[in-house]
Amino acid sequence: MSVAKFVAANGREAMRKVREAMGPDAVVLSNRTIDGGVEIVAMRDTDLGAVNANAQPYVSP
Repeated sequence: MSVAKFVAANGREAMRKVREAMGPDAVVLSNRTIDGGVEIVAMRDTDLGAVNANAQPYVSP
């Protein structure tokens, strides 16, 4: 599973970088404002199978 961080001056530019690197169906895991811009953490949609295979069911405490 490949997760990558993209930083840009604004959200539009950061998403352009995500799409260029990971394709139009990339999955955004997080986004936040940082000093000087925006940070987006994303992964390829083809890696979702690996996430689902390792997922543990949530058990309420």
